[in-house]
Amino acid sequence: MMGRGARSPEAAALRRDVAADAAGRAEIGAQAVVTRSRGRWNVALVLSAAALFGGLGAWDGGWAAWFLCYTLLVVGAYAVIAHAAGCRVAAVARLAEVRQGESGGELRVTVELKVRTVLPLARMTVAEPWLRNGELFVERKTLLFPGWRSSIRYEYAMAVPRGVYRSEVLTVFSGDLFGTTFRRTIRPSKVECAVWPAPYVRVGERTAAAGTAADPGASVRDYAPGDAPSAIHWKASAKGCGLKVKEPDRSAEESTLLLLDTSVDGPLLEHAVSVCAGELLAADPGRTVRVACLDRDDTVVCRNAAERGEGLRYLAAARACGKPYGAWVLRNGLAAEKDAALCCIVSRFDFGLFDALRRLRLRGRKIEVIYAAPDAADAFREEQTARALETIGCAFRIVRANNGGAVAAVRVPEGAVPSASADAGGPEPL
Repeated sequence: MMGRGARSPEAAALRRDVAADAAGRAEIGAQAVVTRSRGRWNVALVLSAAALFGGLGAWDGGWAAWFLCYTLLVVGAYAVIAHAAGCRVAAVARLAEVRQGESGGELRVTVELKVRTVLPLARMTVAEPWLRNGELFVERKTLLFPGWRSSIRYEYAMAVPRGVYRSEVLTVFSGDLFGTTFRRTIRPSKVECAVWPAPYVRVGERTAAAGTAADPGASVRDYAPGDAPSAIHWKASAKGCGLKVKEPDRSAEESTLLLLDTSVDGPLLEHAVSVCAGELLAADPGRTVRVACLDRDDTVVCRNAAERGEGLRYLAAARACGKPYGAWVLRNGLAAEKDAALCCIVSRFDFGLFDALRRLRLRGRKIEVIYAAPDAADAFREEQTARALETIGCAFRIVRANNGGAVAAVRVPEGAVPSASADAGGPEPL
């Protein structure tokens, strides 16, 4: 009933027909209907065969020839009526709902058809092409046996990954009992919904220490290798829960700009999108958060916690692209507000990115780099990357796909703005 892509000539023909019939009709309105009937030559063939057997019966007088003649005449008459006054789709209604899951969601669709027919319908096929982020995702086909019913209602569910899903047309195939003729009706029926990315949960991050008043403008977190000794919060650590590290309270910052790297594809892209969604939801409720993806030129602005859903919908449509991430970060960083905090969610490093970050730091930009790393760690290159980012004064975090939501270890606090002669070409690209 459901499959990805075009796996048969029939599916390919359906996609071509739907695309051809829907082109140029999108602006006509919801009442635009395209109906095409086929089978005239089949009817002519059946009637010709009936005439042939009738002539054979008149010449020979055998009962078998007359039996075939009358049978074919009945089939031909039935096909003529079905072709002339067959099924007509009077109205279409569709409702799509999404049940969010950890690694995607379930798309539940309810379809209701109003049909008009003078003959009972032996069978009917309803085809629904679904697009994911603008590309064909699945062609859903449902086989129905309506009979005399004028109202048909059915439901189905699909397991879907992150993305924005849209279906603009619904195609109904109907015909006579013997398959001699069939009618194809295409009705515009636009429905759209989004499956949000599963946010990556930050464990142990920015949790206020109970009873701590030494630094009211700071929060604490668990110590991670790579943290500066001067950042250790000794009063909070003395409570016996392990070493704690102070983090400045950034609630005074007017906005945060999340810059998502979509230059890679596959699991790394999905992991980066999840990390970006987690950072969006972890931001202070009253802070303005802007989200930008490498694959698009626009951004979405979330002024408070109630608007975070728009940011998740924006991330749901993220796709892989081959654009250079470093030049894009530099352009967006220079265009952002001077007091905005930049957060770069990176899937890979190159020298262009290091150069862009260095130039932004020279202009006093506050930058945090989050490396959405694969499961397998490359400790040497990651240490090189951490030191290069420490040189230019960028905070650095590594988040692995397999750590169950915990933030991995390398952190470098923000340093002073480097001098104009600072050389940060960066280590070997990851």
